[in-house]
Amino acid sequence: MGALVIAYPTAFFMAFVANRRKRLLYFLIIVPLWSSFLLRVFTEEERRKALSRAHPARTFAKRFAAKEAATKALGTGFSNGVYFSDIGVVNAPSGRPTLALTGGAARHLAMLTPKGFTARIDVTLTDEYPLAEAFVVISAVASGDARPD
Repeated sequence: MGALVIAYPTAFFMAFVANRRKRLLYFLIIVPLWSSFLLRVFTEEERRKALSRAHPARTFAKRFAAKEAATKALGTGFSNGVYFSDIGVVNAPSGRPTLALTGGAARHLAMLTPKGFTARIDVTLTDEYPLAEAFVVISAVASGDARPD
């Protein structure tokens, strides 16, 4: 319904506006949507780190790919109470990327982890413009044998 009320009249209006003003209209439409997307999908730390880099879009793309890969590793997808905001890509003290899980993602990981074991999450991120890729492997490590980073 929102598309009929807002999007269609806006698109119709933009079709007849001079090219010089179209750029401004595109900017006024895209910026609020992009900002909302960043706030819903990425943690504050992820946004801070990405926006401080030379190519923020590449950093966002890799982190988005990692969140998607994490839901596959958990076996849930973005359902069963697992949301984008539950998965944060962080760096261990050694610098290697890993995930910080909260909410539904943390609950699912706890259900998957056998008693007496600790979950270890390994993440690899890569990009070659215009593509970004991430792999997430969740392993169960015996609690007494867990090695620090």
